[in-house]
Amino acid sequence: VYSGEDPHDWSDLDLSGYVGSNYALVFLRITATNEQTLIFRPKGDSGNYWRGTDLDDMGTKGVKIQSNEVDTALMETDSNGIIQFRGGGGNVTVTLIGYIK
Repeated sequence: VYSGEDPHDWSDLDLSGYVGSNYALVFLRITATNEQTLIFRPKGDSGNYWRGTDLDDMGTKGVKIQSNEVDTALMETDSNGIIQFRGGGGNVTVTLIGYIK
């Protein structure tokens, strides 16, 4: 669903082509070419989810990835099937593994 440089500011990732224009619980697979932290949230959520080296406060919405490794995130979309994400810079690939409407 996404491959490229991760954004430093909150950016939309439209999953509606996969899950429909509705709320969905999505399971994502994330790979990165360098060590970094990525955070995901539903579009419209104004929460400034914690970013740093300790994942304890991020729950299932955040991942800390080592170079060329894989991690997963479980989170909800908004009512239109859209999430937002941000990171620390670097190339990432986000794949939709599955979802529940």
